[in-house]
Amino acid sequence: MPLNFSQLSLGWEELNQFSVFVFPFINHDCSQMSARMFTPNIKINEAPDSGNSSVAMSCVIFTICKSKGIKCPVKYDVNQGKAVNRHGKATVY
Repeated sequence: MPLNFSQLSLGWEELNQFSVFVFPFINHDCSQMSARMFTPNIKINEAPDSGNSSVAMSCVIFTICKSKGIKCPVKYDVNQGKAVNRHGKATVY
């Protein structure tokens, strides 16, 4: 589904937001996720390979694991950019 970045930018200005990170699950058992970062208010509609979104995602995973008493992984490989046809990969330790 195509995104309307002009509308997103206007909405973020109203909410006083700089960027938004989205972490959709790729499969049903939640073992694979995608990390997406949107910042149209600074002319980056979607960052294809964003270390920022990878680190933010690792913080979310850590918080979920900790709250459930699950041991967190020590390394995350994050595939990004598929939605904008600019595949990239980031690794978070």
